[in-house]
Amino acid sequence: MATKKKNTTQLQSYTFHAKALAAHFHFTNGSGADFGPEYTLAFHGRAPFKHKEKTGGHRHPEISFSHSWVHIIIRQERGGVYTAIAKAGLKNWNVKGKVTADEIEAGIMAVYHAEWYGEPDRRRSPRILPLTPVIKDLKIGGKPYQLENLQLPEPFEFSETRRKEYFAGKGPEIEPTGAAGARRFEIPDFGIVTFAEWKWLPRENHIHEHTAQSLQLIGLELNNPGSGGGGGVIIGGTGGT
Repeated sequence: MATKKKNTTQLQSYTFHAKALAAHFHFTNGSGADFGPEYTLAFHGRAPFKHKEKTGGHRHPEISFSHSWVHIIIRQERGGVYTAIAKAGLKNWNVKGKVTADEIEAGIMAVYHAEWYGEPDRRRSPRILPLTPVIKDLKIGGKPYQLENLQLPEPFEFSETRRKEYFAGKGPEIEPTGAAGARRFEIPDFGIVTFAEWKWLPRENHIHEHTAQSLQLIGLELNNPGSGGGGGVIIGGTGGT
């Protein structure tokens, strides 16, 4: 009987790609200057890395918030476990009085085990899950919403035990689910609001396919003045010899 030859390839390093984007907007009606880079923290490299930054507020008649923050943590733990977390949040978010929240925070987490490297049955990408969002006093079109009203995909609300099992490699890998159904809101004379748009980062934005995911907590496609969103995070990673 033939036996499976053990792969002796060893992981020498692991590189993470992470971005936390508190808010961004592109104006199409000339009513204000585009923004986004000034509310962003990006990282590309190896552990360790930890940085949290208060990126301030934004005042504009169409879209405003009083505070924002971005946070990225990259660490290497015992046993060759690599972990990355990106978070982004806002306070007193107000878009033309149609979308408001006292606070929102999005987060996404990735974990990779060195022992996975080189195994033919595993990708060399991390396991990725969104963190449970923080929302306080969210209103869309004047209607209040709690997390349970938004019908988020199950992974957003995994218990701590189930998250640990998944990140340890138990069960099949979970694919992002986009944003649809109860999480897509059309408001007359305003536009479209999406909540928790979770997807693979497109190949044109990330060289290695299916190794990075993005999550935008609130997305805006408005008839006037433009498009943007709040609470955006990206995580990905690749191993190398």
